[in-house]
Amino acid sequence: MNKIKLALAMSVLLVSNVALADLNTGLVAHWSFDDCTAKDISENGYDGVITGKLDCVAGIGNSKALRFKGAEYITTTYQQLNTTAYSVSAWVKIGKTEGGGILDNRGAAYSGATSLTLVSMANSPIHNRYTTNFGVHGDDIAIGKSSTKGINNNSWHHLVGTWSANSGSTVTTKQFNFFIDGVKVSTSVNIGNAVSPLSGVDYTTIGYYKAWESFFKGTIDDVRIYNRVLTDTEVFQLNNMNESLSGMVNGLQQFTVVCSNITTGESVNIPATTTNAWSCEKAGLKVLANQQIDIHLQGNTAP
Repeated sequence: MNKIKLALAMSVLLVSNVALADLNTGLVAHWSFDDCTAKDISENGYDGVITGKLDCVAGIGNSKALRFKGAEYITTTYQQLNTTAYSVSAWVKIGKTEGGGILDNRGAAYSGATSLTLVSMANSPIHNRYTTNFGVHGDDIAIGKSSTKGINNNSWHHLVGTWSANSGSTVTTKQFNFFIDGVKVSTSVNIGNAVSPLSGVDYTTIGYYKAWESFFKGTIDDVRIYNRVLTDTEVFQLNNMNESLSGMVNGLQQFTVVCSNITTGESVNIPATTTNAWSCEKAGLKVLANQQIDIHLQGNTAP
């Protein structure tokens, strides 16, 4: 009997099948850590300075990340100043006894600052138990969204916090959205009072919450700050950045795969194989956000 040839072609953007927005719009700072430094790759120049020795380790997808051991931190050159709209995105991997301040611009306690802050830690002053929180923090102030569901399971988790309020308006919990792995956190925290716009002191730190003397222990990857509120669709895009371009094939005796990054012009070939699994990234294709990928699969059915 003759073998039947099967050909399949697909084109994807960010390995998602939704209409995608430009994630560079309103991007203020982006510390990818892919070069094992705290360089801001948004080209706005908010490079960070590392205090202590951070380990450069595997991050989400094929990226690099920085491992904090509980005594190191990054001081960026970005300051929350007269802020009325803000989003932060970060990937974290936290072990059972780890956690701490992820991103903060409050400075020392009783500095008078009102900072949009991201933390995930045990014995948090907010709930006196393991808490992952995004909100405005200040002197006797904690307003925002908070989850007591532990993410300290040594797996990657994606955190996104958004907030906006007109200048002169009172800060309320309804103005906040907080996503953990793409799912909105519904629990609100409302302690004290604050008014928009918000301003921190000194510069934003990664891996250290000075007012609580909370050093982060765990791994952080791909930290982004925006001067606008990210939409739910954009949060979905960021949350799916680490999906692999891979798949399984059943019913073919032998097949080949050609993976092409249309944006960069790079192409890799996965030679004829009789196994049923394939992966463009394992074959060497480099993929970043907002890049278009073409995948061509061709094979023969069994005789």
